[in-house]
Amino acid sequence: MKLSPREAQAAALVAQGLMNKEIAFEMGIAERTVKIMLHSVFVKRGVRNRVELASSEMAIDAGRRQMGAGK
Repeated sequence: MKLSPREAQAAALVAQGLMNKEIAFEMGIAERTVKIMLHSVFVKRGVRNRVELASSEMAIDAGRRQMGAGK
């Protein structure tokens, strides 16, 4: 299932190592909103925690770069 632009932004920030409070500040939203958003991201990505999400995001990013290099 595809992530919304805001969910993708939050997932990318998790992959960068930011904590919920930092993500909330960066995105201009409440920390509780980040928690709810990340729960949705976990479900959509089929992961159980931040480490799995970060790993998933890095793999997706690497795939995008590889596809771009093949053009």
